[in-house]
Amino acid sequence: MVTTVAETSNDQTLGIARSPRSTWVWCSSTLQRDAVRQVLTAAGCGWWAATRYGNEVELATDVDIGWDALIATEALEAAGYALVDYDLNAEPAAP
Repeated sequence: MVTTVAETSNDQTLGIARSPRSTWVWCSSTLQRDAVRQVLTAAGCGWWAATRYGNEVELATDVDIGWDALIATEALEAAGYALVDYDLNAEPAAP
């Protein structure tokens, strides 16, 4: 289940960006990213560093698409993370 940003705002919140070719899990810090990757590895989920134009996106982890992405997001929810939609094309928030 994907919740809204208003419903969750803590260290256990992850952004999820979906496209036809990948699902990215966005973290708020490299520490959180490393913890997420440990959860995914322990659950037997495949993942790799997300890349854009050949460069690693430091705070994102790619968990593939379809069934693989579903299993990965369920593992993260079971570990206590809240998942919120993350729109890569959204306009930046006004200050």
